[in-house]
Amino acid sequence: LQLLVENALKHNQTNKRKPLKIKVYTNAQNQLVVENILIPIENVSESSGIGISNIIKRYDLLSNLKLQIKNDGKTFNVILPLLAQA
Repeated sequence: LQLLVENALKHNQTNKRKPLKIKVYTNAQNQLVVENILIPIENVSESSGIGISNIIKRYDLLSNLKLQIKNDGKTFNVILPLLAQA
C-alpha cells in the first residue's frame, strides 16, 4: 500500500488549490483498489516504471493472482486481489 501511495505522490502535482486525492477501498470482487485522479507533473521526463514493476514482482512472489493497472487519462487505478493468510 505504501509503495502505491508513494507512486501517486511521485507522479502527480499537488498543492492547496489542487490537492491530490487518493482513494483506498475494497470492492465486491474482494480486491483492494488504490485510485487517484491524475494531475501530471509538467516538464518531467518519461517514467521508468520501476515502482509499478517492483509492486508487480512482489505480488507475483505472494500469489498467482494478477493485479490490474488501469489508466484512462483521468484516473489511475491499481487493483489487487486480497490474499488470505495461510
